[in-house]
Amino acid sequence: MNVEELLSKRIHIPQIKRMALWASGSRENIATLWSLALSECRMTSVNALWTMTHLPATDAECLESMRNEMIDMLLSETDTGKKRLLLQLLRNQEYDADDIRTDFLDFCMSKINSECEPYAIRCFSIYAAYRICQHFPELIAELEEHLDMMQCQTLSPGLKSALRQTKTKIAKLADSRDKCRNIEEFRNYCLSMDKVTEKMPFGKFARRYDSILVFYILDHMFCFVDIDDFTSVTVKSTPDEVDVIRMNHSSVSNPLNQSLRHWIQLNLNGDVSDNEIYSLVRRAYDIIKAKYTPRRKT
Repeated sequence: MNVEELLSKRIHIPQIKRMALWASGSRENIATLWSLALSECRMTSVNALWTMTHLPATDAECLESMRNEMIDMLLSETDTGKKRLLLQLLRNQEYDADDIRTDFLDFCMSKINSECEPYAIRCFSIYAAYRICQHFPELIAELEEHLDMMQCQTLSPGLKSALRQTKTKIAKLADSRDKCRNIEEFRNYCLSMDKVTEKMPFGKFARRYDSILVFYILDHMFCFVDIDDFTSVTVKSTPDEVDVIRMNHSSVSNPLNQSLRHWIQLNLNGDVSDNEIYSLVRRAYDIIKAKYTPRRKT
């Protein structure tokens, strides 16, 4: 197959997909496409980049190895079509916190509110900027400022979608960070009580229980949480107290693999306040401590 000759002509999506199928899985073939993307012939360059945007996710690692070259080309490129295709390739890549080019981030930020830029370039710049900024709260705050400014403009459907999706991702990112802080606060509270220890003992029974963190006093558990899904706290109680809690609150559930009479699951963000949850955790600690503390002989 004479790849260069084929890409130098006007081609359509069926040919592009066949070219992507030919290149996929072969670093040598993908490298050939990239070398043709650098061609001085605009048709060849655009078709090569277009083909690369149709490579499957299995080729992501190979494309990411070319990231710096792609960014260098993007920053010096004046052709709108090539910039759009390069951004399409870059927007889908994963960016580690220690592998960020500030010149590329600055480029993306500058395009978000540039009304002279085509909608596609602005959209792809938003997506790429989020991928880069997500590791740093201060960069996310800066991105949010740019997104807020967009709301003063008349936006295309594509830009509205990019704005909405990115705002949603930022909100979920904030929730996950709050959740991490909250689980640490909860853990610190439990460990602040005298002689409390922690273990993750249930993974040996089933892999799905690997993330269950259990707190003990005198080698007996009094509460546990799922650190990967910190949406509830399960506490030890007494049968009478379990009944009272169920009568007074709706955001309670049956405990995971525990006695319904002696354990209860308290769902967070419901009608059980944080103070009540901490009080019930303390009560669970007191119940177990009282039960298993050796009595002194008189």
